[in-house]
Amino acid sequence: MNVKTHDQKNMSIFESRVDTCKVLSVEDDQDYQDALINALSTLNYDGKDVEILTANSAAQAGVIIAMNPDISVILLDVIMETDDAGLRLIDTIRDGIGNDLVRIVLLTGQPGSSPADDIMNRYDIDDYWSKPDLTQDHLQTIILSNLRTWHHLKDMKEARHGMQMLIESSQRLATKRDILGYTRSILEEVSQLLNIKKGGIVCFSDTADGEIEQAIIVAASYQVMHNKS
Repeated sequence: MNVKTHDQKNMSIFESRVDTCKVLSVEDDQDYQDALINALSTLNYDGKDVEILTANSAAQAGVIIAMNPDISVILLDVIMETDDAGLRLIDTIRDGIGNDLVRIVLLTGQPGSSPADDIMNRYDIDDYWSKPDLTQDHLQTIILSNLRTWHHLKDMKEARHGMQMLIESSQRLATKRDILGYTRSILEEVSQLLNIKKGGIVCFSDTADGEIEQAIIVAASYQVMHNKS
């Protein structure tokens, strides 16, 4: 299992790959950043490569997060260029960008300090750790746990979205009274539900052998009609 690292000058951090799990480390201490990368170098999750993205300021992190909505976990130093830089970045993630899926793990170099409970609840933060307490095994366990949570939440969100699309499709189809409008609507709704880009056709045949060459095209999506013209 390879762990891939990138800095902000490497534009490949903005490329989305379905065979990777993305983890972002936001840390202004380069030595500790290097230690985190090294600790995650043997990480293995569900047969996928782990891609480590890095930022050394909240401003850089905001750009990376906006361009990589599939980041699963963020390791975030609470205090960076300013005392509230970490919390302001979280506000941007949750309220500005609207990313409610990414798991955020707060880190601090000041043992004994922790954010208020209302902040943890408001921004949906589950983990808060003191840097000196994080061993390699402990860090990997935290990342794996949050990766599982992210994938679970992502599946639930996609399922809810699919169900909502299905309900809306059923409502739209119920308004169609003629066969032509109904079949066209079916093509449109199926294309949206299944994310089909090339379109399709609905055919009717009254012959016993059902030869496709003799079938009548009742409806076709715009893409098919356009390709045939």
